[in-house]
Amino acid sequence: MDAEKLDQILEFISQEENRNNNFDAHHLQRDLFPKLNEDQVEQLIFKIDDLKQEVSEILKGEYNTTIYCNGLTKPFLEDGGFTKIGNDIILKNKRIQERERLEIDLAKSNLKANKLNKKIAKRNSENQRMNKKTTWINIIIGLLNVALIAWQILKG
Repeated sequence: MDAEKLDQILEFISQEENRNNNFDAHHLQRDLFPKLNEDQVEQLIFKIDDLKQEVSEILKGEYNTTIYCNGLTKPFLEDGGFTKIGNDIILKNKRIQERERLEIDLAKSNLKANKLNKKIAKRNSENQRMNKKTTWINIIIGLLNVALIAWQILKG
């Protein structure tokens, strides 16, 4: 993030001689960032505009391409400006990424558990069929044993 450059813009436009002026990419490039081209400076203005929603209305802008300061700009800078916000956003993004990674790991784990549960359910179903067959075989063997015993008793 270009937090330092964003803070430089805020400091520049909040200087007493600049307070009532609108600044666009051309003016900021000429007066503040001569090594950057106008498109790069315009990207910085867009970043400020995007971040405004997170930091309240610290700036006013027209069509997202010009900016000027208001009464909240200076206090925002004194409170750490975009550098502080940038660090907070970076930490927030890291937490979000970590949470998303954990959610993905949990989803993968759930998929593995579901596959294992299906495998176990299939085995249980096979075991249940085998148990039914074994039970009928045991019943038949038991009946044959009873018949043999009865036959030996009758013969005997």
